[in-house]
Amino acid sequence: MRKLTFRATLAAVLAVLLFASALTIPVAAGTIGHEKIRLNITGQKATVRKTSTVCAGEIRVNDEVAVRYLYSEDITRSAEVFGALREAFREMSDGGGFAELVPELAEKEPDPGLAACSDDGYADKMNDSWRNASDVGRLLYPDLQAVEPSSSDLFTLDGGFAAGCAKQWKDVDIVDDAGNDCRLSGPLGVLNAVFSDTVTYTVEDGVLIKHIDRLIDYDCESVGVVITKVNMRDPGYSPTLFDDVPPGAYYEDAVYSAVRRGITVGTAPSKFSPDSGCTRAQVVTFLWRAAGKPSPAATDNPFSDVKPEDYFYDAVLWAVEKKLTAGTTKSTFSPDEVCTRGQIVTFLWRRAAVSEAKSDNPFDDVKKSDYFYDAVIWAVDRNVTKGTSPTKFSPEAVCTRAQIVTFIYRAG
Repeated sequence: MRKLTFRATLAAVLAVLLFASALTIPVAAGTIGHEKIRLNITGQKATVRKTSTVCAGEIRVNDEVAVRYLYSEDITRSAEVFGALREAFREMSDGGGFAELVPELAEKEPDPGLAACSDDGYADKMNDSWRNASDVGRLLYPDLQAVEPSSSDLFTLDGGFAAGCAKQWKDVDIVDDAGNDCRLSGPLGVLNAVFSDTVTYTVEDGVLIKHIDRLIDYDCESVGVVITKVNMRDPGYSPTLFDDVPPGAYYEDAVYSAVRRGITVGTAPSKFSPDSGCTRAQVVTFLWRAAGKPSPAATDNPFSDVKPEDYFYDAVLWAVEKKLTAGTTKSTFSPDEVCTRGQIVTFLWRRAAVSEAKSDNPFDDVKKSDYFYDAVIWAVDRNVTKGTSPTKFSPEAVCTRAQIVTFIYRAG
């Protein structure tokens, strides 16, 4: 085989093609055949040209979802940006209801903004006051009492979402307008893409091959999403299911939230056993259920004490896959071992996929060298826990069922 190679920039492509068509090349099989194209992406860069904010709200009435909505004043109305937002919600364990609210757009629209509601009767009444579900709940249901308010940043709400974004853009350099490196803080929607191509031609076995080495520059919009939720209850409504969860207990709302979300059903039909300790198997199962019971990608089980028939089998493989835990040894998970407070907040901190703690440490029983140090300070920052006293966290104390569901509830 004989091969001829020459290079061209985009500006010279037409001249090259004309030249190639007139060129006589001695080849074994005679004349040049049809052209083939080979594309090679040699580099990608995404520049964040715009940031926008979307407020996502969920309002329950007596524990049942009544209204979900999306509101933004500045998001670009384009198929690419809305598509990135929709996929971000789909990555969430409970984001399907929000994903369905993102409109399908055929082309870019001139005016920014988004106002979408699961109840069409409210869509044209949405305005800047629809930024927080608690405010909206009081507006829509003034005779009900707001309980269980919560707020979460979409990007830190679910480690799976953050990992999904990172995987999608893993080969792309992300920079701000000044060209400085920046980390992902939400879904990126492409506003524009510029291709810089270098074209090389070769002739192989009588066929003209067009090689395109392509650099891609994306102009993007970073969409920050804040999700707020509230439960509006009738003053006479009582969710009581367990006779060992007294009304007004600090963990009451957390327990019934966990039941509604399918995280736990209690230890018996009328018992929650709030003061009982939580085993490692129970804790990873709670977290797995809170994430929507995702199927683990890995099928290899490294633990001799975890069997396929165990209720916690998928939960353990998922927890190891997400690096929430690595087991107690390389070959044992110790599913019946009771968890401590230090271990629980570490699981939650790793699930949130956040960086090291930045606040001061108020506890004299938590040292910088402790594996749970950053997790404890993060938990205090996020109001997940305030410790067992102003100066004690009690990291080695057994974490009770009441405490773990409360931690999960507050962490979002």
